[in-house]
Amino acid sequence: MRKCYIVIILIAQVWRVALLAQVATPNGTQIDYKILSEGNIAILEAQAAQWLSDRGWTDSVYRIGPATNKYNCHSYAWYKKEGGGNDYWINAFLNSDLDAFNRYSYYSTPPAPNNINRYWNDYSYIEVDVVESTKVWFGSCWQWTGYEWSNSCDHSAVRLPTGLYESKWGAWPLYRHPADKCPYSLANRKYFKRGPYLAGPSVICSSGATFEVSNLPGGVSASWSASPSYYFTTTSGTGSAFLTAWTGGFRKGVGTITATLVTSCDTFNLTKSVWAGTPASPAAITLLPDDGVCRGPAYYYQVGLLHPYPSYVSSWYWDLQSPGVIIGSRTGSSLKFYYPSGTTPGRYSVAVKAVNPCGDSSYHIEYFDVIDCDRMEMVSFNIYPNPVRDVLNIEITANDAVEINPEAITELRIYDTFLSLKKQLTFSGSTVSVNTGDLPQGVYLMQFVTAEDFLRLTDSNDATKLEALKQRVFWSKFEKIP
Repeated sequence: MRKCYIVIILIAQVWRVALLAQVATPNGTQIDYKILSEGNIAILEAQAAQWLSDRGWTDSVYRIGPATNKYNCHSYAWYKKEGGGNDYWINAFLNSDLDAFNRYSYYSTPPAPNNINRYWNDYSYIEVDVVESTKVWFGSCWQWTGYEWSNSCDHSAVRLPTGLYESKWGAWPLYRHPADKCPYSLANRKYFKRGPYLAGPSVICSSGATFEVSNLPGGVSASWSASPSYYFTTTSGTGSAFLTAWTGGFRKGVGTITATLVTSCDTFNLTKSVWAGTPASPAAITLLPDDGVCRGPAYYYQVGLLHPYPSYVSSWYWDLQSPGVIIGSRTGSSLKFYYPSGTTPGRYSVAVKAVNPCGDSSYHIEYFDVIDCDRMEMVSFNIYPNPVRDVLNIEITANDAVEINPEAITELRIYDTFLSLKKQLTFSGSTVSVNTGDLPQGVYLMQFVTAEDFLRLTDSNDATKLEALKQRVFWSKFEKIP
Protein backbone atom coordinates (compact mmCIF):
# COMPACT_ATOMS: atom_id res chain seq x y z
CA MET A 1 0.00 0.00 0.00
CA ARG A 2 1.56 3.32 -1.08
CA LYS A 3 0.93 6.65 0.52
CA CYS A 4 1.61 9.59 -1.79
CA TYR A 5 2.08 13.29 -1.18
CA ILE A 6 1.32 15.53 -4.17
CA VAL A 7 1.70 19.30 -4.39
CA ILE A 8 -0.96 21.10 -6.40
CA ILE A 9 -2.87 24.40 -6.51
CA LEU A 10 -5.90 25.83 -8.27
CA ILE A 11 -6.09 29.43 -9.42
CA ALA A 12 -7.44 31.46 -6.55
CA GLN A 13 -10.79 33.16 -6.82
CA VAL A 14 -12.97 34.99 -4.32
CA TRP A 15 -15.92 32.81 -3.30
CA ARG A 16 -18.31 32.63 -0.37
CA VAL A 17 -17.13 29.93 2.03
CA ALA A 18 -19.67 27.68 3.70
CA LEU A 19 -19.38 26.04 7.10
CA LEU A 20 -17.55 22.72 7.10
CA ALA A 21 -20.35 20.30 7.79
CA GLN A 22 -21.73 18.46 4.78
CA VAL A 23 -18.67 17.04 2.98
CA ALA A 24 -16.35 14.38 4.36
CA THR A 25 -14.21 11.51 3.08
CA PRO A 26 -15.67 8.00 3.42
CA ASN A 27 -13.60 7.60 6.60
CA GLY A 28 -15.01 10.81 8.06
CA THR A 29 -12.32 13.45 7.46
CA GLN A 30 -13.88 16.88 6.83
CA ILE A 31 -13.41 18.43 3.38
CA ASP A 32 -13.38 22.18 2.68
CA TYR A 33 -15.88 23.33 0.08
CA LYS A 34 -17.47 26.48 -1.31
CA ILE A 35 -20.99 27.40 -2.35
CA LEU A 36 -21.16 29.30 -5.64
CA SER A 37 -23.88 30.77 -7.78
CA GLU A 38 -24.76 28.99 -11.00
CA GLY A 39 -23.13 31.50 -13.35
CA ASN A 40 -24.13 32.36 -16.91
CA ILE A 41 -25.02 28.92 -18.25
CA ALA A 42 -25.47 30.05 -21.86
CA ILE A 43 -21.97 31.56 -22.00
CA LEU A 44 -20.36 28.55 -20.32
CA GLU A 45 -22.08 26.10 -22.69
CA ALA A 46 -21.10 28.15 -25.75
CA GLN A 47 -17.45 28.40 -24.65
CA ALA A 48 -17.19 24.66 -24.09
CA ALA A 49 -18.90 23.76 -27.37
CA GLN A 50 -16.61 26.10 -29.33
CA TRP A 51 -13.49 24.69 -27.60
CA LEU A 52 -14.47 21.12 -28.56
CA SER A 53 -15.36 22.13 -32.10
CA ASP A 54 -12.01 23.88 -32.59
CA ARG A 55 -10.24 20.60 -31.77
CA GLY A 56 -12.55 18.32 -33.76
CA TRP A 57 -13.53 16.34 -30.66
CA THR A 58 -17.30 16.65 -30.86
CA ASP A 59 -17.70 13.03 -32.02
CA SER A 60 -15.59 11.49 -29.23
CA VAL A 61 -16.42 13.68 -26.22
CA TYR A 62 -19.99 13.29 -24.89
CA ARG A 63 -21.74 15.90 -22.80
CA ILE A 64 -23.59 14.09 -19.97
CA GLY A 65 -24.37 17.03 -17.68
CA PRO A 66 -24.95 20.77 -18.02
CA ALA A 67 -22.50 23.57 -17.36
CA THR A 68 -22.70 25.13 -13.93
CA ASN A 69 -20.42 27.03 -11.60
CA LYS A 70 -21.92 25.24 -8.59
CA TYR A 71 -19.62 22.19 -8.63
CA ASN A 72 -16.36 21.18 -10.30
CA CYS A 73 -14.26 18.15 -11.18
CA HIS A 74 -13.12 17.30 -7.63
CA SER A 75 -16.66 17.60 -6.32
CA TYR A 76 -17.99 15.27 -9.01
CA ALA A 77 -15.26 12.63 -8.80
CA TRP A 78 -14.88 12.34 -5.03
CA TYR A 79 -18.22 13.56 -3.63
CA LYS A 80 -21.19 13.57 -6.03
CA LYS A 81 -20.29 10.29 -7.78
CA GLU A 82 -20.24 8.64 -4.35
CA GLY A 83 -23.77 9.77 -3.52
CA GLY A 84 -23.27 13.37 -2.41
CA GLY A 85 -26.55 15.14 -2.98
CA ASN A 86 -25.58 18.82 -2.95
CA ASP A 87 -23.68 21.08 -5.34
CA TYR A 88 -20.37 22.14 -3.78
CA TRP A 89 -17.18 23.46 -5.36
CA ILE A 90 -14.24 21.54 -3.87
CA ASN A 91 -10.74 22.88 -4.39
CA ALA A 92 -7.55 20.88 -4.04
CA PHE A 93 -6.36 23.13 -1.24
CA LEU A 94 -7.81 24.49 1.97
CA ASN A 95 -9.95 27.60 1.95
CA SER A 96 -7.60 29.30 4.41
CA ASP A 97 -4.63 28.63 2.11
CA LEU A 98 -6.58 29.96 -0.85
CA ASP A 99 -7.28 33.18 1.03
CA ALA A 100 -3.57 33.64 1.78
CA PHE A 101 -2.33 32.86 -1.74
CA ASN A 102 -1.76 35.66 -4.27
CA ARG A 103 -1.59 34.07 -7.70
CA TYR A 104 -0.36 37.34 -9.23
CA SER A 105 2.76 37.47 -7.03
CA TYR A 106 5.84 35.49 -7.97
CA TYR A 107 6.87 35.54 -4.28
CA SER A 108 3.61 33.96 -3.11
CA THR A 109 4.17 30.25 -2.44
CA PRO A 110 1.45 28.03 -3.90
CA PRO A 111 -0.13 25.99 -1.11
CA ALA A 112 -0.05 22.20 -0.89
CA PRO A 113 -3.14 20.13 -1.76
CA ASN A 114 -4.08 19.67 1.88
CA ASN A 115 -7.77 19.44 1.05
CA ILE A 116 -7.96 16.89 -1.78
CA ASN A 117 -5.22 14.70 -0.30
CA ARG A 118 -7.43 14.01 2.70
CA TYR A 119 -9.18 11.45 0.51
CA TRP A 120 -6.08 9.25 0.49
CA ASN A 121 -4.20 10.44 3.59
CA ASP A 122 -6.92 8.88 5.79
CA TYR A 123 -6.90 5.71 3.63
CA SER A 124 -10.38 6.31 2.24
CA TYR A 125 -8.66 5.70 -1.10
CA ILE A 126 -5.37 3.97 -1.91
CA GLU A 127 -3.06 4.47 -4.87
CA VAL A 128 -3.13 1.59 -7.37
CA ASP A 129 -2.21 0.76 -10.95
CA VAL A 130 -4.34 2.27 -13.68
CA VAL A 131 -6.23 -0.97 -14.47
CA GLU A 132 -7.53 -1.21 -10.87
CA SER A 133 -8.43 2.44 -10.49
CA THR A 134 -11.81 4.15 -10.23
CA LYS A 135 -10.52 7.70 -9.55
CA VAL A 136 -7.85 9.77 -11.28
CA TRP A 137 -6.00 12.74 -9.80
CA PHE A 138 -4.14 14.65 -12.52
CA GLY A 139 -1.42 15.99 -10.25
CA SER A 140 0.33 19.36 -10.29
CA CYS A 141 2.32 21.34 -12.84
CA TRP A 142 2.40 24.88 -11.49
CA GLN A 143 4.28 27.42 -13.59
CA TRP A 144 4.92 31.13 -13.30
CA THR A 145 3.84 32.69 -16.60
CA GLY A 146 5.44 36.07 -16.03
CA TYR A 147 2.35 37.69 -14.52
CA GLU A 148 0.49 34.90 -12.66
CA TRP A 149 0.69 31.33 -11.39
CA SER A 150 -0.94 28.87 -13.79
CA ASN A 151 -1.70 25.17 -13.38
CA SER A 152 -2.75 23.12 -16.39
CA CYS A 153 -2.89 19.79 -14.51
CA ASP A 154 -5.26 20.34 -11.59
CA HIS A 155 -8.16 17.97 -12.25
CA SER A 156 -9.97 14.86 -11.00
CA ALA A 157 -11.91 12.27 -12.98
CA VAL A 158 -13.86 9.06 -12.55
CA ARG A 159 -12.33 6.16 -14.48
CA LEU A 160 -14.92 3.77 -15.92
CA PRO A 161 -14.30 0.02 -16.50
CA THR A 162 -14.14 0.78 -20.23
CA GLY A 163 -11.16 3.09 -19.65
CA LEU A 164 -13.16 6.21 -20.49
CA TYR A 165 -13.23 9.10 -18.04
CA GLU A 166 -16.15 11.07 -16.60
CA SER A 167 -15.18 14.51 -15.44
CA LYS A 168 -16.48 18.03 -15.00
CA TRP A 169 -14.34 20.65 -16.75
CA GLY A 170 -14.38 23.49 -14.24
CA ALA A 171 -17.66 25.38 -14.70
CA TRP A 172 -18.06 23.81 -18.15
CA PRO A 173 -20.30 20.74 -18.61
CA LEU A 174 -19.80 17.21 -17.33
CA TYR A 175 -18.32 14.95 -20.01
CA ARG A 176 -17.59 11.31 -20.77
CA HIS A 177 -14.38 11.27 -22.77
CA PRO A 178 -11.16 9.45 -23.67
CA ALA A 179 -8.39 10.14 -21.19
CA ASP A 180 -6.37 12.25 -23.65
CA LYS A 181 -9.26 14.42 -24.81
CA CYS A 182 -9.69 17.03 -22.09
CA PRO A 183 -8.21 20.48 -21.28
CA TYR A 184 -5.72 19.15 -18.69
CA SER A 185 -2.16 17.84 -18.81
CA LEU A 186 -1.81 14.06 -18.41
CA ALA A 187 1.81 13.97 -17.28
CA ASN A 188 1.30 13.72 -13.52
CA ARG A 189 -1.71 11.45 -13.09
CA LYS A 190 -2.17 9.25 -10.02
CA TYR A 191 -4.73 6.45 -9.82
CA PHE A 192 -6.85 5.44 -6.83
CA LYS A 193 -9.53 3.02 -5.73
CA ARG A 194 -11.62 2.78 -2.58
CA GLY A 195 -9.40 1.89 0.35
CA PRO A 196 -10.15 -0.64 3.07
CA TYR A 197 -13.15 0.26 5.21
CA LEU A 198 -14.94 -1.21 8.16
CA ALA A 199 -18.36 -2.63 7.26
CA GLY A 200 -21.01 -3.73 9.73
CA PRO A 201 -24.19 -2.66 11.52
CA SER A 202 -24.45 0.48 13.61
CA VAL A 203 -26.47 -1.28 16.34
CA ILE A 204 -25.33 -4.46 18.13
CA CYS A 205 -27.83 -6.68 19.94
CA SER A 206 -27.45 -9.78 22.09
CA SER A 207 -27.95 -11.87 18.94
CA GLY A 208 -24.55 -10.68 17.71
CA ALA A 209 -23.10 -8.83 14.73
CA THR A 210 -20.26 -9.38 12.26
CA PHE A 211 -17.82 -6.68 11.14
CA GLU A 212 -15.52 -6.99 8.14
CA VAL A 213 -12.72 -5.04 6.51
CA SER A 214 -13.82 -4.58 2.91
CA ASN A 215 -11.23 -3.98 0.18
CA LEU A 216 -8.48 -5.40 2.39
CA PRO A 217 -5.31 -5.42 0.24
CA GLY A 218 -3.16 -8.52 0.00
CA GLY A 219 -0.38 -8.76 2.54
CA VAL A 220 -2.24 -6.64 5.11
CA SER A 221 -3.15 -8.22 8.46
CA ALA A 222 -6.02 -7.10 10.69
CA SER A 223 -6.56 -7.27 14.44
CA TRP A 224 -9.73 -6.21 16.26
CA SER A 225 -10.84 -4.62 19.49
CA ALA A 226 -14.19 -3.59 20.96
CA SER A 227 -14.51 -1.03 23.73
CA PRO A 228 -15.64 -0.42 26.37
CA SER A 229 -15.38 -4.09 27.26
CA TYR A 230 -18.54 -4.22 29.41
CA TYR A 231 -20.74 -3.66 26.31
CA PHE A 232 -19.36 -6.58 24.26
CA THR A 233 -19.16 -10.35 24.69
CA THR A 234 -15.96 -10.53 22.58
CA THR A 235 -13.46 -7.69 22.77
CA SER A 236 -10.55 -8.81 20.57
CA GLY A 237 -9.76 -10.94 17.53
CA THR A 238 -7.76 -11.29 14.32
CA GLY A 239 -8.54 -11.82 10.64
CA SER A 240 -10.68 -10.04 8.09
CA ALA A 241 -13.91 -10.49 10.11
CA PHE A 242 -14.93 -10.01 13.76
CA LEU A 243 -18.01 -11.33 15.59
CA THR A 244 -19.25 -9.85 18.86
CA ALA A 245 -22.54 -9.22 20.69
CA TRP A 246 -24.10 -6.93 23.28
CA THR A 247 -23.67 -8.29 26.80
CA GLY A 248 -27.26 -7.42 27.70
CA GLY A 249 -28.55 -6.08 30.99
CA PHE A 250 -28.75 -2.45 32.02
CA ARG A 251 -25.48 -1.36 30.43
CA LYS A 252 -25.97 0.10 26.98
CA GLY A 253 -24.46 2.96 25.00
CA VAL A 254 -22.00 4.02 22.32
CA GLY A 255 -18.98 1.79 21.79
CA THR A 256 -16.18 1.55 19.27
CA ILE A 257 -15.16 -1.30 17.00
CA THR A 258 -11.54 -0.89 15.84
CA ALA A 259 -9.69 -2.78 13.12
CA THR A 260 -5.92 -2.25 13.26
CA LEU A 261 -4.34 -2.86 9.84
CA VAL A 262 -0.64 -3.62 9.56
CA THR A 263 1.20 -3.27 6.24
CA SER A 264 4.87 -3.77 5.45
CA CYS A 265 5.56 -0.11 6.21
CA ASP A 266 2.64 1.31 8.16
CA THR A 267 -0.02 0.68 10.80
CA PHE A 268 -3.36 2.45 10.91
CA ASN A 269 -6.79 2.06 12.49
CA LEU A 270 -10.26 1.88 11.03
CA THR A 271 -12.98 2.65 13.57
CA LYS A 272 -16.75 2.46 13.65
CA SER A 273 -18.99 3.86 16.37
CA VAL A 274 -21.85 1.52 17.29
CA TRP A 275 -24.72 1.47 19.75
CA ALA A 276 -24.79 -1.58 22.02
CA GLY A 277 -28.25 -2.55 23.28
CA THR A 278 -31.75 -1.17 23.35
CA PRO A 279 -32.00 2.57 22.63
CA ALA A 280 -31.81 5.41 25.12
CA SER A 281 -35.07 7.15 25.92
CA PRO A 282 -35.98 10.45 24.25
CA ALA A 283 -34.84 13.42 26.32
CA ALA A 284 -37.72 15.81 25.65
CA ILE A 285 -40.87 16.47 23.66
CA THR A 286 -40.69 19.83 21.90
CA LEU A 287 -43.21 22.40 20.68
CA LEU A 288 -45.92 21.64 23.23
CA PRO A 289 -47.69 25.01 23.70
CA ASP A 290 -47.09 26.60 27.10
CA ASP A 291 -50.59 28.07 27.22
CA GLY A 292 -52.42 24.79 26.62
CA VAL A 293 -53.92 22.77 23.78
CA CYS A 294 -57.22 24.06 22.45
CA ARG A 295 -59.92 21.45 22.03
CA GLY A 296 -61.63 21.06 18.66
CA PRO A 297 -60.49 19.67 15.27
CA ALA A 298 -59.71 23.18 14.02
CA TYR A 299 -56.81 23.31 16.46
CA TYR A 300 -54.28 20.64 15.59
CA TYR A 301 -50.73 20.54 16.90
CA GLN A 302 -47.43 19.08 15.81
CA VAL A 303 -44.79 18.18 18.39
CA GLY A 304 -41.29 16.82 18.00
CA LEU A 305 -38.67 15.22 20.17
CA LEU A 306 -35.07 15.50 21.29
CA HIS A 307 -32.87 12.42 21.58
CA PRO A 308 -29.18 12.16 22.53
CA TYR A 309 -28.37 9.51 19.87
CA PRO A 310 -30.96 9.73 17.04
CA SER A 311 -28.67 8.10 14.45
CA TYR A 312 -28.92 4.80 16.35
CA VAL A 313 -32.73 4.80 16.42
CA SER A 314 -34.74 2.93 13.76
CA SER A 315 -38.14 4.50 14.51
CA TRP A 316 -40.27 6.07 17.23
CA TYR A 317 -43.58 5.20 18.84
CA TRP A 318 -45.99 7.80 20.21
CA ASP A 319 -48.86 7.45 22.65
CA LEU A 320 -51.47 10.16 23.16
CA GLN A 321 -53.84 10.11 26.10
CA SER A 322 -57.47 9.47 25.12
CA PRO A 323 -59.57 11.02 23.65
CA GLY A 324 -56.79 12.66 21.65
CA VAL A 325 -56.73 11.87 17.93
CA ILE A 326 -53.45 11.17 16.11
CA ILE A 327 -53.28 12.51 12.55
CA GLY A 328 -51.13 10.30 10.31
CA SER A 329 -48.28 8.15 11.59
CA ARG A 330 -47.37 7.53 15.22
CA THR A 331 -43.91 6.13 14.33
CA GLY A 332 -42.14 9.23 12.97
CA SER A 333 -39.93 11.80 14.66
CA SER A 334 -42.91 14.14 15.07
CA LEU A 335 -46.59 13.72 15.99
CA LYS A 336 -49.61 15.64 14.72
CA PHE A 337 -52.78 15.49 16.81
CA TYR A 338 -55.91 17.25 18.07
CA TYR A 339 -58.44 16.88 20.87
CA PRO A 340 -62.14 16.64 19.95
CA SER A 341 -64.56 19.44 20.83
CA GLY A 342 -66.19 17.32 23.52
CA THR A 343 -62.95 16.73 25.45
CA THR A 344 -63.24 17.58 29.14
CA PRO A 345 -60.75 20.38 29.89
CA GLY A 346 -57.95 19.21 32.16
CA ARG A 347 -54.52 17.62 32.36
CA TYR A 348 -53.44 15.17 29.62
CA SER A 349 -50.22 13.50 28.48
CA VAL A 350 -48.21 12.56 25.39
CA ALA A 351 -45.43 9.97 25.42
CA VAL A 352 -42.78 8.74 23.00
CA LYS A 353 -40.23 5.93 23.01
CA ALA A 354 -37.32 4.99 20.73
CA VAL A 355 -37.09 1.71 18.80
CA ASN A 356 -34.05 -0.10 17.36
CA PRO A 357 -33.35 -3.71 16.30
CA CYS A 358 -32.65 -4.69 19.93
CA GLY A 359 -35.99 -3.46 21.30
CA ASP A 360 -37.67 -0.38 22.75
CA SER A 361 -36.61 2.29 25.21
CA SER A 362 -38.74 3.42 28.13
CA TYR A 363 -41.29 6.15 27.42
CA HIS A 364 -40.59 9.83 27.87
CA ILE A 365 -43.83 11.48 29.08
CA GLU A 366 -44.85 15.13 29.18
CA TYR A 367 -48.06 16.79 30.32
CA PHE A 368 -50.21 19.64 29.04
CA ASP A 369 -53.61 21.23 29.60
CA VAL A 370 -56.51 20.89 27.19
CA ILE A 371 -58.45 24.17 27.27
CA ASP A 372 -61.55 25.69 25.71
CA CYS A 373 -60.32 28.46 23.42
CA ASP A 374 -63.20 28.98 20.95
CA ARG A 375 -60.77 31.07 18.96
CA MET A 376 -60.57 31.82 15.27
CA GLU A 377 -57.72 32.36 12.83
CA MET A 378 -56.53 35.80 13.77
CA VAL A 379 -53.70 36.42 11.31
CA SER A 380 -52.53 35.41 7.84
CA PHE A 381 -49.02 35.27 6.43
CA ASN A 382 -47.64 36.54 3.13
CA ILE A 383 -44.31 34.74 2.61
CA TYR A 384 -42.21 35.53 -0.44
CA PRO A 385 -40.35 34.43 -2.42
CA ASN A 386 -41.42 30.86 -1.70
CA PRO A 387 -39.47 28.74 -2.65
CA VAL A 388 -36.55 30.94 -1.54
CA ARG A 389 -32.81 30.97 -2.26
CA ASP A 390 -31.54 33.75 0.00
CA VAL A 391 -33.72 36.33 1.76
CA LEU A 392 -37.23 35.33 2.86
CA ASN A 393 -39.72 38.15 3.47
CA ILE A 394 -42.64 37.71 5.88
CA GLU A 395 -45.66 39.97 6.25
CA ILE A 396 -48.27 39.28 8.95
CA THR A 397 -51.78 40.60 8.39
CA ALA A 398 -54.52 40.66 11.05
CA ASN A 399 -58.19 40.09 10.31
CA ASP A 400 -60.84 42.75 10.84
CA ALA A 401 -61.44 41.83 14.48
CA VAL A 402 -57.93 42.64 15.70
CA GLU A 403 -54.88 44.73 14.91
CA ILE A 404 -51.17 44.05 15.35
CA ASN A 405 -49.30 46.01 17.98
CA PRO A 406 -46.26 47.47 16.10
CA GLU A 407 -44.19 47.51 19.31
CA ALA A 408 -44.87 43.93 20.40
CA ILE A 409 -41.90 41.53 20.25
CA THR A 410 -42.33 38.24 18.38
CA GLU A 411 -39.91 35.30 18.52
CA LEU A 412 -39.45 33.43 15.23
CA ARG A 413 -38.16 29.86 15.34
CA ILE A 414 -37.31 27.92 12.18
CA TYR A 415 -37.29 24.10 12.31
CA ASP A 416 -36.45 21.45 9.74
CA THR A 417 -38.89 18.61 9.08
CA PHE A 418 -37.30 16.64 11.94
CA LEU A 419 -38.26 19.60 14.18
CA SER A 420 -34.62 20.42 14.86
CA LEU A 421 -34.19 24.15 15.58
CA LYS A 422 -32.15 25.81 12.81
CA LYS A 423 -32.66 29.56 13.38
CA GLN A 424 -34.07 31.76 16.12
CA LEU A 425 -34.60 35.52 16.10
CA THR A 426 -36.89 38.25 17.42
CA PHE A 427 -38.61 41.15 15.68
CA SER A 428 -41.28 43.75 16.34
CA GLY A 429 -44.31 44.69 14.31
CA SER A 430 -45.71 42.77 11.36
CA THR A 431 -42.78 42.40 8.91
CA VAL A 432 -39.42 40.66 9.03
CA SER A 433 -36.77 39.45 6.55
CA VAL A 434 -34.73 36.30 7.19
CA ASN A 435 -31.48 35.27 5.49
CA THR A 436 -31.86 31.59 4.54
CA GLY A 437 -28.67 31.34 2.47
CA ASP A 438 -26.97 29.11 5.05
CA LEU A 439 -29.83 26.60 5.21
CA PRO A 440 -29.63 23.37 3.19
CA GLN A 441 -32.26 22.62 0.59
CA GLY A 442 -35.57 21.42 2.03
CA VAL A 443 -38.89 22.32 3.65
CA TYR A 444 -38.86 24.31 6.90
CA LEU A 445 -41.49 25.06 9.53
CA MET A 446 -41.79 28.52 11.09
CA GLN A 447 -43.15 29.01 14.60
CA PHE A 448 -44.14 32.53 15.65
CA VAL A 449 -44.33 32.92 19.44
CA THR A 450 -45.96 36.27 20.12
CA ALA A 451 -46.09 38.54 23.14
CA GLU A 452 -49.29 38.91 25.15
CA ASP A 453 -49.98 42.31 23.59
CA PHE A 454 -49.26 41.24 19.99
CA LEU A 455 -52.94 41.43 19.01
CA ARG A 456 -55.39 44.11 20.08
CA LEU A 457 -59.15 44.27 19.51
CA THR A 458 -60.27 46.88 17.02
CA ASP A 459 -63.49 47.19 19.05
CA SER A 460 -62.48 47.37 22.69
CA ASN A 461 -66.09 46.75 23.77
CA ASP A 462 -66.41 43.42 21.93
CA ALA A 463 -65.88 41.11 24.92
CA THR A 464 -66.90 38.03 22.92
CA LYS A 465 -63.56 38.10 21.10
CA LEU A 466 -61.33 38.41 24.16
CA GLU A 467 -60.70 34.63 24.21
CA ALA A 468 -59.34 34.84 20.67
CA LEU A 469 -56.44 36.93 21.90
CA LYS A 470 -55.14 33.90 23.77
CA GLN A 471 -53.71 32.66 20.50
CA ARG A 472 -50.02 33.20 21.08
CA VAL A 473 -48.41 30.67 18.69
CA PHE A 474 -48.78 30.64 14.88
CA TRP A 475 -47.28 28.31 12.27
CA SER A 476 -46.29 28.58 8.65
CA LYS A 477 -43.72 26.99 6.33
CA PHE A 478 -41.43 27.65 3.35
CA GLU A 479 -39.20 25.75 0.94
CA LYS A 480 -35.46 26.43 0.56
CA ILE A 481 -33.93 25.75 -2.88
CA PRO A 482 -30.27 25.86 -4.02
